[in-house]
Amino acid sequence: MDTEWADLPVDRSEARATMDLPRDKILVVTFSRLVKSKRIELLLRAIAMMDPSIREKAAFVIGGDGPERKRLERETAKLGLERSVLFKGVIPHRDVVYFLKASDIFAATNELTNMSLPPCEAILCGVPVVAFDVSGTSEVVRDGETGLLVKNGDVVEFSKKLELLIGDDALRKRLGERAARFGRSYFVSWDARIEMECRVLERLARGERPSFRSRGRPRPI
Repeated sequence: MDTEWADLPVDRSEARATMDLPRDKILVVTFSRLVKSKRIELLLRAIAMMDPSIREKAAFVIGGDGPERKRLERETAKLGLERSVLFKGVIPHRDVVYFLKASDIFAATNELTNMSLPPCEAILCGVPVVAFDVSGTSEVVRDGETGLLVKNGDVVEFSKKLELLIGDDALRKRLGERAARFGRSYFVSWDARIEMECRVLERLARGERPSFRSRGRPRPI
């Protein structure tokens, strides 16, 4: 990962202005290729279930593009969420760190795993993640530490967890700080990861059993 993001200073107000993001709202964000496996429609349903007085405090930003975008935009209109949900299209990689550091909560709904790069980047940037607990997700989205976990597919509970974080500034800040600490200790840079892969290949070539563990630390991503 781009581990230098952890310590990159970002002016949240300036980043929001530059990226045309709402300045006076709690930003709940997600970004991915908009395909069925990302299950963004579950996020839309969760937003629709929220207490309107809490939903009004937030803006929900969906980054990315793909074959599902038009359908998701129609679903947004059908649910009456046009004032709450903003589709931003593709976010260039160079802008992802500013997008995340300008945000408050990351929503992860992938049906395959929420241990994927966007939630991990959010954690590294100190953004707590609300995620469905599927396929290794709990290794990085640690309930009560780096975010909040929800039983896979439970949209009602997902909605409640979003409400909880939107409505509790202290909890959001505490989880964000813990997420940033976790990201600094757990994730490794692209160069370090390549070095680790090379060491594994070297050990395999010598007939040894490879391992990613070292010095008692968790397995890095």
